[in-house]
Amino acid sequence: MRSLSIFSLGIALLSVATSLPVYADIIVSYGVFPYSDADSGVRDSVAGATTLTGVTGIDMTRGGGLQYTPTNNAFNSDNWATNLDGDPTVLNPNGYVEIGFALDPGYSATLDELIIGTRSSTSGPSQIGVFASTDGFTTAIATIDEDSNFSNSIISLASIGTVTGDFRLRFLNVGGVTPASPSIPGEEDMDEDSTWRIISHFDSGTFTDPQITGVVAVPEPASLTALTLCGLAGMVRRRRRVS
Repeated sequence: MRSLSIFSLGIALLSVATSLPVYADIIVSYGVFPYSDADSGVRDSVAGATTLTGVTGIDMTRGGGLQYTPTNNAFNSDNWATNLDGDPTVLNPNGYVEIGFALDPGYSATLDELIIGTRSSTSGPSQIGVFASTDGFTTAIATIDEDSNFSNSIISLASIGTVTGDFRLRFLNVGGVTPASPSIPGEEDMDEDSTWRIISHFDSGTFTDPQITGVVAVPEPASLTALTLCGLAGMVRRRRRVS
């Protein structure tokens, strides 16, 4: 009877532990924007920073032929279109910027939000799609509308759910040129100098580094339950031997 009580207590404690509120952590962030006029703006990549056990940040990088363009306090890219200035627009269908993280074996992450600031040049992309590696970057989970002003976005990643291994987000041009009024005749056409940048999220006077938030767990929930029940069963057996 006493052994059964110990087992029941263990189950109760497990139930309480799994029902407690869980708060999202910063899984990976990109703290490279010093808000300084002295910043050179030259960045081939940006290291993904994390403080969580079992997580390795994946660098912020460009792909698909995008090139860096020095910009203070930003990670900027050009070549979103491949034509020369004044020629008919030829969009670069492969260009993207990528961020993410890698989880050690046995670890999982339940995603929460992407927090990010962005900006297109006047002749830059009008809409950026956010794509995830979970479906091979096939379907945008969100879009960011650009009008050559600063955009501050908090995007839910809850629809992705729980991930393991490597997880990446890609930002691709899914629109044409920004609808902003051109300052130079013909600038409404995109060209190789059209840019899009990632910057810090800004709200009510506060800068927040671009980041992915969520909850990292180890071992995976099913393994945790199994380990807990095995441990409780062991306690019961020991109590029986003592009795």
